Amino acid sequence: MSRPVSEVKVLVVDDQPVIVEQLSEFLETKGYVCVTAQSTDEAIKHYVSDPAIGLLICDLHMPDRDGIELVRSLKEINGNQRIFEAIMLTGRAEKQDVIRALREGFADYYQKPMDLDELLAGWHYSVLHGLSRSTDPRIQGIAAKALKEVTYHLRRSGEWVERLGDGTEESRQRMLAALPRVWRFTVELVDADAVEQRLFQAGVIGNPEQLALDWQRQVEETFERASLPVPQPASHFYLSGRQGVHSEHLGLLLAEMQFLPRAYPDATW
Repeated sequence: MSRPVSEVKVLVVDDQPVIVEQLSEFLETKGYVCVTAQSTDEAIKHYVSDPAIGLLICDLHMPDRDGIELVRSLKEINGNQRIFEAIMLTGRAEKQDVIRALREGFADYYQKPMDLDELLAGWHYSVLHGLSRSTDPRIQGIAAKALKEVTYHLRRSGEWVERLGDGTEESRQRMLAALPRVWRFTVELVDADAVEQRLFQAGVIGNPEQLALDWQRQVEETFERASLPVPQPASHFYLSGRQGVHSEHLGLLLAEMQFLPRAYPDATW
């Protein structure tokens, strides 16, 4: 496996060795480091001994103690001092089981046999879900509300990139012409400033460097499916949204956005 895409390790737990092997191998090909277990007791031992474990993917129905009991046990180990996310796998998607698991804190669930790519999208969702546990209560609220919408827009925008990039010859040429015009602005997505670093150190936001790697990987995967080349990393130029240096287009946008309150100053929603 090449350089890991995340410092967070994935704990894969299932009493069926074939599923553990298949799932961990898939995640490792995507750049994630996995720790495997075939029982609740074994999973608890791994979790206690490895503080890098931050995501649990486990079977619901296992001998002795099931996945829900495993999540309960992990929560009791360090209380609120250690945060992790959990995704449930089940071969019998009984409604009551799913409700019970979600109430216990599982972020999502997938029915066996699972679509591995869909499961990976669940991992991305779980990473975003971590923002809902920021030390800033406002960020917690915003993140919790935005997760589903963000996930939807990511999926839809990716589908359109694929359709246009790998569609007709005209759509492909238009995408190739558009990329250089917008790619230069991506430098601000991957280049964190001192303010972001301080917010990260205070636990308010996630690691900016890790977010940049996750974004780059997502772009590369989508562009590969769309048969589009990934441009070289963007460089800084004279415009900077972070520094308040904008193009003339911002003035037009502000004028459009301010028209309604200026035309109807007494209007209310």
